[in-house]
Parts: sequence; C-alpha cells; structure tokens
Amino acid sequence: MPWSLTLTNSPLTISVSLNLFIVLAWTLCSGGENGPTSAYPNPTVGAILVAKDGRFLGQARSDYKNEAVRACLENAGLEMTPLTEWCVQWPQQSDLRHDLLHSTLYVTLEPNHERRGSALPPTTQLIQQAGIPRVVIGSLNPVDSRAAKGAAALHNAGIEVS
Repeated sequence: MPWSLTLTNSPLTISVSLNLFIVLAWTLCSGGENGPTSAYPNPTVGAILVAKDGRFLGQARSDYKNEAVRACLENAGLEMTPLTEWCVQWPQQSDLRHDLLHSTLYVTLEPNHERRGSALPPTTQLIQQAGIPRVVIGSLNPVDSRAAKGAAALHNAGIEVS
C-alpha cells in the first residue's frame, strides 16, 4: 500500500515515502556477512523502529549474538527478558510509550514465529509484547515450510503487516 508521510519543520517541508525506511533497513544489514559481525549461520537482518512522525526510535542489525528485532527494541529503550514468554518492561517515559504504540517496525526478513531452542521465545511474540502496531517486512522467510508464518502470526495478533 503506497503511503507517504509529510514532515513539516518551517520553513522546510520534507515528504518521505515509507518505502524509504525498508531500503534503509536493507542498507543497515548489508556488508559484513563473512566477518566477525556476521550472523552466520543465520541470515543478516536489519530492523528499524520508526515513530509516527518519522523519527528513528531504534535500529539494529543481527550478528552472531544478537537478533535484529530484539537489538532494535533495546536500542529504542525497551528492556526485555526471554523467559517462557518474552517479558517486556515498558519504559517509564510516557512519550516513548506513546511513540511505541504508534510506531512501525521495518524488518528486512520475516520475524521468526517459532521458539529457538529452549532459550528464546518467538520474535513475533516479542513484537506483540512490545505493543508495536505495524510491521513492514522486506522479504518472507526463504524456507518454504516457514514462509509467511511469521507474518500470519503477527496478523493473528492484531498487528498490521505489509
């Protein structure tokens, strides 16, 4: 769905296509696939959390130790703990809570809908627990048996997915 956002800061007016944010997320995750910051054996993923007014709340890329969505939310100021389910501590700042409830998360690869071992609950659950209402996915999971299941889990949780 084409959607545009106009930011006004007198005397300058900037129009930004939201497709630009997914391009920025792709740029964020490019390079370093074979170096010490590689996410190998997993794909390198970029994530950007954007407020309704176009401000960046958080951004991250996956590496061997960190998953992009989790690192992005931590960069935005959220604290979370993976237990049986994700335990997300809401920030004390009311403006950040408001921004989160009206934000969009841009990810280059569809979030995981399954637990990863016994330690990590699904990334889709983390997005839901964080209160993010909209997710833009750059690419579905390339594994046929998992493709579109993360997007479906987000949609079933009431999150707008595109």
